Amino acid sequence: MAPTSGNYGEQGFVSGRELFRPLWTYRGYILLFSTTATLCALILTFIYSEKFEIRKTLVFKPDEVTRLQGTVTQAFGAPVPVAPYKIVGTTLEQLAQSEIVLRTVVRRLNLDAEEPRNYTGPVLVRTYRQVKDWLMDVAGDAWSIAKHGRVIRDATASAIAGLRRDVRIRSDDSQVFTLRVRDRHPQRAAAIASEITRELTRLLKELKQKPARTRLDELEGLIATRRQELEELRRRQTALLDTHNVVAISENISAGVTRLSQLALAEAQVAADIRKFQATIAANEGALGPRYYAMAAPAGAGPAAAPRPEGGRGVDTAAEDTCVRLSQNRTQRSDCTILSGLIAKQAALRATVIELEARLAALPKVREEYQRLDHEIRRIERALDVLNDSRQEASLLETKGLSELVIQDDPQPPSAPVTPIKIYHVAVALVLSLLLASGLAFVADFFAGAVPIGGAAGATRPLKEVAAEPERTGGSPA
Repeated sequence: MAPTSGNYGEQGFVSGRELFRPLWTYRGYILLFSTTATLCALILTFIYSEKFEIRKTLVFKPDEVTRLQGTVTQAFGAPVPVAPYKIVGTTLEQLAQSEIVLRTVVRRLNLDAEEPRNYTGPVLVRTYRQVKDWLMDVAGDAWSIAKHGRVIRDATASAIAGLRRDVRIRSDDSQVFTLRVRDRHPQRAAAIASEITRELTRLLKELKQKPARTRLDELEGLIATRRQELEELRRRQTALLDTHNVVAISENISAGVTRLSQLALAEAQVAADIRKFQATIAANEGALGPRYYAMAAPAGAGPAAAPRPEGGRGVDTAAEDTCVRLSQNRTQRSDCTILSGLIAKQAALRATVIELEARLAALPKVREEYQRLDHEIRRIERALDVLNDSRQEASLLETKGLSELVIQDDPQPPSAPVTPIKIYHVAVALVLSLLLASGLAFVADFFAGAVPIGGAAGATRPLKEVAAEPERTGGSPA
């Protein structure tokens, strides 16, 4: 670019003094606009409703839970990680802003009651408050019509929504949290903070106790059912032993086997005695022998071929009488009587052996059924032990009256409001008005169609001449 004359410099740039000349030119308007905006902001800070803030310190103390058996908390099949303090603080804040807590606080403190509107004071203050209340009422009704098609006024819902905006819990990644509540009345702010902490503490205890109470009722039902099953199995065990007339199955089997061996030995001894007496009688009285052989068991048939006694008398009466008649002396009669007793004893032993064998054959099945019932009883007893441990844990949680949230202080109503902070509002209004007024000065200077030129201070020339300057100097527009 060709150099230009005047104050543009070698590269054709406007100097800083000439660049900010519109600010100096319109300084009166800038000062007037900024002063007016700042004064309005200052006046609004005196009209604007003050809010007082209550801060209450809360300490989060993790609860110690007694576990009688190992348990792991899982979510989606994986162990649940330990929650950081930031998540704990967010959870506490969401609980404090929840419907169940805020609705209880609103109803308990009658925050949904319509407050009397105070229109006292200077004219400007009264007018501002009247216009403000009217605009808020109209805006609320318009939004209700646009949303629901009719005007719906719910004072409780409005109070809950307003209270939710004024309740915050601050967390600094530690066990100490700060509850902050704002309200237009300091006494009411303190009351709201106290009610919120009280309700939050109650809710946290209920969140632990209610599942524990539900679990306890469920466990009581399960334990009662298991006990009924246990009683039924024990009753069946007792009935099984009473039916087979045994006390201890294994001992009864051992005793029965021993008794069977003894009976078998006694039966063999009796059979030997029978053969001995038969041989003796046959040798002494040849005619008596065949009749006794017809009455006694054959020698090769064994003890099972012996006739069973009738009526418990041993051999029948006719055979015994024949034996006695055929005997010629006292010795023969004695041998015949002994032989008849041995035959009856052999039959009684055989009947006892058969009965005992049948009993011993049934006892293994009885033992198997008894062992099966005993296994079921042990299984249910182990289940009852686990259920009793779980019931004890649930009972400890249900009866524990401590909360994880500890209230450290009871704050007093504040004496100074936290909003509005006048210096902040005035400073922000001043900066914004200066920026806006400066921008408007440049816009006004631009549309005035004049740019600065060299020479006397404040001298200008039309914009068209400035645009044609490069053509006369042989350069190109910048």
